[in-house]
Amino acid sequence: MYLNKKYIDVPRSSRKYYEIMDRSDVRLTTSPEKACPDKNYFIIIAGGQATRMKQGGFMLPKPLYPLPDGRTLLTRTIDEISNLTAHEIRLQVRSEEKQVFEQYIKDNNITNLKLICMSDLLGHGDGARYALQDINAKEGAVSFLWCDMLYQNNTLLNTLMLHHELGRTVTMPTVSLTNPYASLERDKNYSVTRFLFQSDGLEMPETGEDNIGIFVFDINKAKEIIDDLFKTTWNGGGQRKVDDLLKQAMLRNEIFAPRIGSITDYKNINSPLVLESI
Repeated sequence: MYLNKKYIDVPRSSRKYYEIMDRSDVRLTTSPEKACPDKNYFIIIAGGQATRMKQGGFMLPKPLYPLPDGRTLLTRTIDEISNLTAHEIRLQVRSEEKQVFEQYIKDNNITNLKLICMSDLLGHGDGARYALQDINAKEGAVSFLWCDMLYQNNTLLNTLMLHHELGRTVTMPTVSLTNPYASLERDKNYSVTRFLFQSDGLEMPETGEDNIGIFVFDINKAKEIIDDLFKTTWNGGGQRKVDDLLKQAMLRNEIFAPRIGSITDYKNINSPLVLESI
């Protein structure tokens, strides 16, 4: 992985805002081994309704959607994690889908996964909180992952390397795209100052910058932000979402959001038709 000092030139020890662009002039020194310490937790958030997938005729949970290479969205994500040193991998699902996932895990001999079921899923923020609540680690990182985002190979590893080398508390890689479903705004120092979500009824820009479904938190920071969120914040739809966790982190100026590519390199699987272009 390379970092480009194109946008701000500060000493390496104090650098805060970078964009990872085309191969450039600053090489990270963190090794893959250091990027993946023993206390590295991964939580796959897979408790959505998958409304658009069902409208397209696919009735199984979205994570079980088959890809052209024979894997599913879920197994592809697990494969990405399996290349790293994971202390634990958790899959958060809706309770009504528990038996489907249990059978799938058994049929495919997936042994390194803990299933976390919620009977009253109010939003992905609730799912993140529930999946994290009995992890008692005092140090390490927790990565919240969507499994319906097809990012490039090694993107997760590279994100962890960046997160640990720069000593960040929240790392959220982004991509540039047109007609985004969500977007973010930055100040002159490239710090994130605002999130825009269609689900909040906000008008989206024609071109924007959005996350790719990887959110790496210092585990203590994740617990702190989640605790604060559930004390004070509900969004307008009566749900707590991962979006709300990001907003809380933004208010604390905690988010590091490197831009790592374009939408041509990343696919958001939100309908069966998307796979036709893969």
